[in-house]
Amino acid sequence: MYKARRTDAYFRGEVDKFIQAAENHARIEKTQMIHCPCRTCKNLRVFSNTLIIRSHVLSSDFVDNYMIWNKHGEEEQPQREREFNR
Repeated sequence: MYKARRTDAYFRGEVDKFIQAAENHARIEKTQMIHCPCRTCKNLRVFSNTLIIRSHVLSSDFVDNYMIWNKHGEEEQPQREREFNR
């Protein structure tokens, strides 16, 4: 996804999957605020409107190297597990 062009249907579909995961995480956390992972906001700004987040990501892409969505519910694997999964 991170190498796809932002205009590709594939990228837009992956952004939609991300938004869905972020909304699910916010629901679990009982909040309406979601960190914006675009290159400009860098997960520092939060919004309750996912249309804003979607437009940010589509216009400026995801922040570099955001492979584990730790601000959106994913947890990083412990070092030992990462070594076995290679």
